[in-house]
Amino acid sequence: MCARLRRDPDATPTPATRAGGTSAVVATKRAAERALTEIAASVVQGAYVRMSTRTLAEYLRAEWLPATTPPRVRYESWDDRRRNLKNHVIGRIGGVSGSPRSS
Repeated sequence: MCARLRRDPDATPTPATRAGGTSAVVATKRAAERALTEIAASVVQGAYVRMSTRTLAEYLRAEWLPATTPPRVRYESWDDRRRNLKNHVIGRIGGVSGSPRSS
């Protein structure tokens, strides 16, 4: 398996460099392990958000707007939000897909 890994020519040499040039592989593996640890910690903390294929418009219509319906807010406020989403947000950026919040 290691025979398929190639050395990154832009990698900074480290004391772990061997004749075969494995320092980039070590650095890449360490970076991958660090990233995995950060993701695992965010899952435990409840901060991890999985990327979604749902568009912003779908999210706003299916979750956000219904969560703000009367009696939580005045009808006039809710109707203004609904109208503003329809007239200004959904038409311009509603087709954007991905996570509703970035981590």
